[in-house]
Amino acid sequence: MAIIAVETPRTSALIKHQYDPSSGYTNKVVSVTIPAGGMKLGTVLDKTGAVIAVASTVNAAYVVCDPEIANKPAGAAKVLCLARGPVTLDATQLVFGTDVNDATKKNAVIAVLEAKGIVTEPETL
Repeated sequence: MAIIAVETPRTSALIKHQYDPSSGYTNKVVSVTIPAGGMKLGTVLDKTGAVIAVASTVNAAYVVCDPEIANKPAGAAKVLCLARGPVTLDATQLVFGTDVNDATKKNAVIAVLEAKGIVTEPETL
């Protein structure tokens, strides 16, 4: 069967509400190293710009919201991220490191983001 349409996730699937998006208050451009497999919209990053892992849960700092992230090649890049609130995200759209693999670990990351004003719906996974 032929594929009719393929579409990358839209920013609106991730961001449910953002305070004054035109001002850029909640956004920050972050230097990251995109892995060979690419990076997805909604990826949670630590303070260094690396994908969040269990060991760095308390350093959760950014959520990738760059609409062009799917088109960026592997290697060093500057990526638009959410760095502070108030903003509400869809928790089911967040992407974590491979070792953040159960609800308890994911909710720990979500709690750190919530302290920055980045809240989610639902509040836990």
